[in-house]
Amino acid sequence: MDAAPRSRWVIGRREALMGGLIAWLAGCAPRRQRIDTEAVQAELQAAADGCAGYVKGRVQVQDSGQVGTVIGGVLTVTGTGREEVAAAFSEVLEAITARWIAMDDAPVADVRVEARSTADPSLALTTAEAVAAGGGATVTTDDLRERFGL
Repeated sequence: MDAAPRSRWVIGRREALMGGLIAWLAGCAPRRQRIDTEAVQAELQAAADGCAGYVKGRVQVQDSGQVGTVIGGVLTVTGTGREEVAAAFSEVLEAITARWIAMDDAPVADVRVEARSTADPSLALTTAEAVAAGGGATVTTDDLRERFGL
């Protein structure tokens, strides 16, 4: 009769020891330094502002330990047709990517930007539609670097 409660205690002790070991190892794992999202966002916005095809909208940057770094936003660009919007959007994406790469120790970021036409707001392109993702479902700064030869 004593064997059952004792074995449960031993298993519980093993689980507690493993949990402690896992927590300790997780605390020792190297962590990437978080970016200053406000400063980076201002830099990327300045890059977009400098493009002839850019009209308005905000480039946003989020940096999370769980999700990683994401560059996003909804921008309005010049163009009446899909090809013109795609060309203006490509110019903005290239400028943002070049500015991102120029930053010291910038991590690989997911890029989820959308561009809308000034003439027809229902005409919109996402980054995924403008540039094919390299190895995953989401376009990254590495995919854009390769696309633009930066």
